[in-house]
Amino acid sequence: MSNPVKLKIIIFFIIYFLSYPHLFAEIFTSEHINSITIQLDQYIDLANLEYDDHPYPGRTNLGHIFIPYLQVSTAPLQVNAGGWYKHIYVQYGKDKQPEKMYPYINAVFFPWNDSEFIIGNFPNLMRYSNTIYNEFLFFEQRPVSSGLKFTLHKKTIDVSVFLDWIRLDTEEHPEEFTAGLLLKHNFSEYFYYKFFDHYHHKGGQLNKDTHPVRIEQDIVNSPVLGFIYKGFFIEAAYYLSTFSQNFEASTYGHAGSGMFGYSGNSFELSYQCFYNHNYFHQDSHIFYLKRKNFLNRIRFDYNLLRYKEIVDVMFTSNLYGMEPPGIDFRLFAKISLNIIGFANDSQDKFNNIEKDNSAGNEM
Repeated sequence: MSNPVKLKIIIFFIIYFLSYPHLFAEIFTSEHINSITIQLDQYIDLANLEYDDHPYPGRTNLGHIFIPYLQVSTAPLQVNAGGWYKHIYVQYGKDKQPEKMYPYINAVFFPWNDSEFIIGNFPNLMRYSNTIYNEFLFFEQRPVSSGLKFTLHKKTIDVSVFLDWIRLDTEEHPEEFTAGLLLKHNFSEYFYYKFFDHYHHKGGQLNKDTHPVRIEQDIVNSPVLGFIYKGFFIEAAYYLSTFSQNFEASTYGHAGSGMFGYSGNSFELSYQCFYNHNYFHQDSHIFYLKRKNFLNRIRFDYNLLRYKEIVDVMFTSNLYGMEPPGIDFRLFAKISLNIIGFANDSQDKFNNIEKDNSAGNEM
């Protein structure tokens, strides 16, 4: 079944339920339902890239990504079903891709407090340094991932692990997937360390007759040591890159970076200087320079507006110090609307029944 057919089926069922509110209420009014909402995530991406020695030279993008979906939250899990659509306003330096709607479906489990486990689709917005993951590719190639993602947020530790399966091994193309780990541990009041790992695999041996068997692996590891005091922070990072083909001799590259900045309640401002020492990749997912040794970047993150759980608008801008400079500007807006109140009413009704039963027992 093709993606447009799947999406049409999903939209049909959503419209069907909304057309019969009484049936909608009978199905979803349960003490186990916490909320039912229609969510709209939007990502506006404006990027300019002018590097002659970059894998993607001379790029200018302006586009909009829409992800509308129905969200049903229960006590053990959350189910999201909808679609995502990418609209391109301006794109120079690259052939314009056809615009179409894709399914957006996932199930979110909450195994422990402050943790979640996603099976299905999720936005491809890992909080990597751009020297590990080329963030210009978010809009161009893969805004939405398909796979698994686990996150854990505690007072002293943050963990994110993901697997994004890009393509299966078919007669048309070999398999391709990425996986990654993002770890941060505050081991004292002022000191913390981070560890990043990004793995990109291309290969597959199921269809040897239709495409050559060639297994490529790109790996980046980066330990980071940081110090923070009253919002001001400084970090030092080391990068080790590894590239191998058909499990033969590997090519290694090294790099380092220093960063300092300030992190407040609603914004973060930082400056990073990246030093390239033979940091070479075949992988276009890595933001690297072929001949330049230094890359300077100023980044500003600002939480523009947050109103309860209805509207959340975030703004990120990057300025890269090159000749000429490249500018990466992003605006993220997430809008969540609660369209129906059956869940809360049913939960209140359930609580009142419990109270009535307790009062009856006391009599």
